[in-house]
Amino acid sequence: MTEMVGLPEGYRAFTPEMSDIPRATEFFNLVEISEWGMPDFEESEVVDEWADLDLAKSIVLVENGSGELVASMTLINNNGVTWEAYGYVHPDHQQRGLGTWVTLWSEAKATERADETKDDYQIAMLNFISTINEPARALMAGLGYEGSRVFRRMRIELTERPEP
Repeated sequence: MTEMVGLPEGYRAFTPEMSDIPRATEFFNLVEISEWGMPDFEESEVVDEWADLDLAKSIVLVENGSGELVASMTLINNNGVTWEAYGYVHPDHQQRGLGTWVTLWSEAKATERADETKDDYQIAMLNFISTINEPARALMAGLGYEGSRVFRRMRIELTERPEP
């Protein structure tokens, strides 16, 4: 794992509270819309996910000097076998070191929580990124990550209700 670097100047990282869910959901959807053209999160889903996590160990949000959310990372222990990392960077704040910072944050947290990894397993990080986000792909490759799976979204716009 790569050595942790400082947060870029002008940004502040913090542990969220449940009251941050509406603006976090709005931020997640802003990034999803910028990449995929449509939102992917409902507040209720974020509530359910965050309720099961120790927020201080699992989530970091980053805001700019105006208080706008510009980056996030959610780290989830998947049954003690793998660590799943879901990072987002606002499209207007990419290429400033925020993606690197949140990724290294997730690695550091997974290392701190090594005792949560099952015996006979090593810490394995899975970072989920958009396949069309070239800066994220370059970042992950630069940090030594290799692509292993691709998930695609399929959708169809129906003009009328289909028959049963």
